[in-house]
Amino acid sequence: MIKKILKLIFVFILLSNATFHSIANNKLPDNMNTMLLTNKELSKLEIELLNKFLIHQGYKLPSAKTFHLRCLDYFNIDTNEISEDEYKFVGNDNNYINKKGRFLFNFTESIFYRPDLLDAPYTIADARKDLETDYSGETRYFIAYNKLLFNDVADNEFFLKNPALLVEVVLNFNYENNNFLYENAIPLIETNDKTVLPYVLFYNNYHKGYRARLLNDLYVYQGISAIKEILTLLDDNWHKMDSGINLLQTKVIIPQALRDNALLHLLKLVSQHHDQQTTQQHSRSLAYQYLQQFISKDPQLALRLQKNNYYQMGLTLQPEQKQLLSTDNNDLLNNIFITQSSDNYINLRQSPTTKSPVIRQLPNQYKVIKLHTDGNWYYMKSIENESLSGYIHMSQLVYFVQK
Repeated sequence: MIKKILKLIFVFILLSNATFHSIANNKLPDNMNTMLLTNKELSKLEIELLNKFLIHQGYKLPSAKTFHLRCLDYFNIDTNEISEDEYKFVGNDNNYINKKGRFLFNFTESIFYRPDLLDAPYTIADARKDLETDYSGETRYFIAYNKLLFNDVADNEFFLKNPALLVEVVLNFNYENNNFLYENAIPLIETNDKTVLPYVLFYNNYHKGYRARLLNDLYVYQGISAIKEILTLLDDNWHKMDSGINLLQTKVIIPQALRDNALLHLLKLVSQHHDQQTTQQHSRSLAYQYLQQFISKDPQLALRLQKNNYYQMGLTLQPEQKQLLSTDNNDLLNNIFITQSSDNYINLRQSPTTKSPVIRQLPNQYKVIKLHTDGNWYYMKSIENESLSGYIHMSQLVYFVQK
């Protein structure tokens, strides 16, 4: 009996040593029971498996520089300040970035978390199989987010079937590189929700400025009512912003000038608005009333606007008439795009279809203004020739960031 016990102990020691050497040499066998590994070993193995799985699914591993810049862009996270193996929380649900694997982790739990198995072995091969068969139901989510954010490859079907996730990537993560997904997200944004306000006004990386493109499109898609809702929320939270706003669950102090700029942009949208029910004069008076309401809460605002000439945003105050006019720099209210095609030319068409007659062939880097959208097509107007307008497929247009 004693011999049998000694023999079992000897076998256990041999297996333990084999396991140790396999881990040390990064050569873990597929039949390795992951429940025998430490948390540190599991984390390292998880990063490796997910990295290889993504690449197998067509993910193009971004360079360290690209990953760094995009993490700054989307999450305002400097990857130089985090360790290689760290899972850095990005501040929204179960989303973490990993520097070593160069991916966004968005599973609810670790891929090795299988409480349903109780004490039964769960091997590396099992984990790999569960990824490939999407056992958790979250694998496509993982693939879709990473390919979009770091490869600019969109799974349109997935995001259109999951509107909440579509809004998350466009609104919360500031992803604007895919015109189709961006356009489909705009009508879904709830401008009367105070938790949405920071994301509507500012980028997570506020050094990029305020979200002029988004504000313009909210006006186009949802009308002046959306702009009024945003102004009401901004008025309610104007002084609360002094102590910071929550962007991805991180308290961020937005520079006063940037807050003023966002306010003035909203007021420009109000001032220039007119339709069958609303005259231009009424809109200018309404913009004036909004401004006075903010000044009554923040008397220093009037001094800042006067000192900075309304931040060169082309607004003119007429106190006697009680009107605020948008007199100049109205390109701020236009979303400008430049044409881009591998053919070095773009067809401007009469209607939104490839079979439509071509009005003119435009060169690359040609500036146009978006007037409205029809499916996958933008109806555009030339900047240099305002009489020239027509349809361009959105895949041939890149948003032009105005300085």
